[in-house]
Amino acid sequence: TADRETRKAQFKERFESVGALSRFFSLMRLAVKQSGGWKIVGLSGLVIVKIGIAWVSMSQTQDFFSALMGRDVRLLQKTILASLIRGLVQVGVDTVQRFTERQLQVEMLTGLTTHLQNKVLDDSSFYVLKNIDGRIEDMDSRISDDVNKFCEVVSEMWSQFALPLGRILVFSARFARTVE
Repeated sequence: TADRETRKAQFKERFESVGALSRFFSLMRLAVKQSGGWKIVGLSGLVIVKIGIAWVSMSQTQDFFSALMGRDVRLLQKTILASLIRGLVQVGVDTVQRFTERQLQVEMLTGLTTHLQNKVLDDSSFYVLKNIDGRIEDMDSRISDDVNKFCEVVSEMWSQFALPLGRILVFSARFARTVE
């Protein structure tokens, strides 16, 4: 037990010297390794496609109001048809994105849970939880819950963070061009 206590102390010392950001990136590397990076690349591509669809939507809105103000029936019909097609494409892209996010989440969850539980079983010192009394009642459940939340956040990061950020950048550029 003295050897085990020494290993725990060494691990705790190493673990506490690592910052939260580096822990996040090490878990991300592990998650990508477990699930493959192709889904992440695909989600990045879908974000770019969704930004393009939003760009087209802005153009269609501009054309719609031009048709209304100019009383151009032909342009109005053309804009309505194009908007319908854009809407169908957008629904398809949204569906593929949600499906890919869920697949990524399941693959990451399975891979990370297996890897982390094997680490815990190997030396019983991988998972350190800082709480009031320093003990973990049910380590397996705690790992499963934390990994589940991590995978959920990472898989939805593309639609919750990257897409709005990309839209802000693209729309700011378009707005700047319009104002000039």
